[in-house]
Amino acid sequence: MHLATAILLLAFTMPVFAQPSLSITGTLLDPSGSVVAFTAVRLLTPSGAELQADTLLSGGFAFQNLSPGDYELRVSLFGFESLSRKVRLGRRSIAVTLRLSMAARKDEISIQASDRQVTVDTSQNADTISVERSMLDNLPVLD
Repeated sequence: MHLATAILLLAFTMPVFAQPSLSITGTLLDPSGSVVAFTAVRLLTPSGAELQADTLLSGGFAFQNLSPGDYELRVSLFGFESLSRKVRLGRRSIAVTLRLSMAARKDEISIQASDRQVTVDTSQNADTISVERSMLDNLPVLD
């Protein structure tokens, strides 16, 4: 009888001491909704450690054996804005969808003006060549 009571007591108190094993799963998408495969997704844990999971061909990723707490998912990929999403794990595992945004294009064009005036005097223009009519007549013609 004492053995049965001890087993029953142990069965009810075991879940109190067991550490929950939670997960964060998700899918990484581009702006068009297509999956993004073979990309690193980083997870910053409450302790400050950083874990990494690579997306599969399906765009899916998973972080397993996590404890409740506040986490941050991060993705950096060339051509896209860096993504950061905070998530909170409570009593249940969660699934997230991460959607990347296109990076803003940053082009710079520099134009400088010259003080020189344009001249029509061919003796002063080193970039001119003289073309005779016979040279133009001998050019191939494409039909």
